[in-house]
Amino acid sequence: MSRLLDLAAPAALGAAATAVAQAALEARPPGGRERWRRTNFAGRDLTLLGGAAAGVGA
Repeated sequence: MSRLLDLAAPAALGAAATAVAQAALEARPPGGRERWRRTNFAGRDLTLLGGAAAGVGA
C-alpha cells in the first residue's frame, strides 16, 4: 500500500498543477488569446494552452 501512495501522491500533485495552470492560462493567456488559437484540419478552433499547462504539471 505504501508503494501505491508513493506513486499516487506525485501524480495527483501533477494533475492538480496542470489543472491550475490551465485555468490561469485560459483566464489570461500570455500575448492574448489570438496568439494561442489555431484552426485544425476539420476547421474547428482549438487552443495551444493545454500544452503549456501540461508542461507545468510535468
